[in-house]
Amino acid sequence: MRKEIHQIIEQRCHELGLTLDQAQWLAAENDRNDPYSIYRLLDLEFDTLKPVTTRNPKKWLWMAANTSNVSYRSQLSEEELKQIFLTGQVPSNRIANVLHLLDESPMIIVIMAANEIAMISQRPASEILANVGKIAEKMHCKRWQVLAN
Repeated sequence: MRKEIHQIIEQRCHELGLTLDQAQWLAAENDRNDPYSIYRLLDLEFDTLKPVTTRNPKKWLWMAANTSNVSYRSQLSEEELKQIFLTGQVPSNRIANVLHLLDESPMIIVIMAANEIAMISQRPASEILANVGKIAEKMHCKRWQVLAN
């Protein structure tokens, strides 16, 4: 049974563009005291180990863009966030938004938004997450820097 669980987790990591080591590191950063943190990070149901979004689709990119907003005057759109994640470049007027997203949001929102962007743009999820890692590295956001390596 443990081998099956390990294989399911590895497969889900691959689908989301993560290595198992990256997922384990991010899960620990997310919540070191939660034994199910990796399941939450990978959006897996605890009992079936199937993606929650298969049963209950969510607008992850929309959630990420809205989570990044630090004021009503400076709202980041979904399209802007998509371009930031696709290019790895953050316009100077969006630094506060992106830093807030990376520092404060639940990690699942960023990972699943990156996955949604990968599907929309038909690019590998690992490429989008590598861009997130580069952004995090430039902004000294340590919890995501594992993606830059």
